[in-house]
Amino acid sequence: MSGHQPKDIRVAYLVLLFLGLVGGHHFYLGNLVRGVLHLLIGMTGLVLFVYGFVPATGGGELKPYVAIFGFITLCASGGLMVWDAIMLSSRIPR
Repeated sequence: MSGHQPKDIRVAYLVLLFLGLVGGHHFYLGNLVRGVLHLLIGMTGLVLFVYGFVPATGGGELKPYVAIFGFITLCASGGLMVWDAIMLSSRIPR
């Protein structure tokens, strides 16, 4: 007995839908390296996007260029999520 449970494609798509921007579906499928990379890209984009709109304490300025870079990073993570949605069925062994 190998100890590996077969993965359900419906669960994989649900995880992709709710945690796709941070690579949750990769962790579900056992792709730890891809999951960590996707998590880093998604969280970096989210942090930069929010940081660009939150003024620093003490009346600091907004940083729209940081927010734009965060938005671009989030778009890249979203693009990876769409690509994964297209390719997901081929990554689950039958």
